[in-house]
Amino acid sequence: MDFGHGGFYVTNDRDQDHRWARRHGEEADSGGPAVMHFQISRSELERLNGKRFGNDDEVIDFITRHRNDRNDSPMLLNLRQWRREGAPMDLGGHQIAFYQQQGVDLLSNGYAGRDRRR
Repeated sequence: MDFGHGGFYVTNDRDQDHRWARRHGEEADSGGPAVMHFQISRSELERLNGKRFGNDDEVIDFITRHRNDRNDSPMLLNLRQWRREGAPMDLGGHQIAFYQQQGVDLLSNGYAGRDRRR
């Protein structure tokens, strides 16, 4: 999970979630990294207004112009370089970004605990 760029971000990639937890847990005074787990069915997730993307030009256009309740897509790995220097987008990994209260409510209802990481 990540609280960045106007949304609440989660992933279904276990290696990636542990990297996020270590990075963000060390940046904040949070008592150390933790990975939170949510159990949400695909059908519940798909009730939210959103879109699922692959690594293609469509995701680039969408990232730059649209906000739904949620988006399921690869991550923009070089956001700063892309914004400031006009570098080509480097897409990889996985994220689901929640932008509206309906997504937060869905996650709250699906919260299944957390693992502390040190």
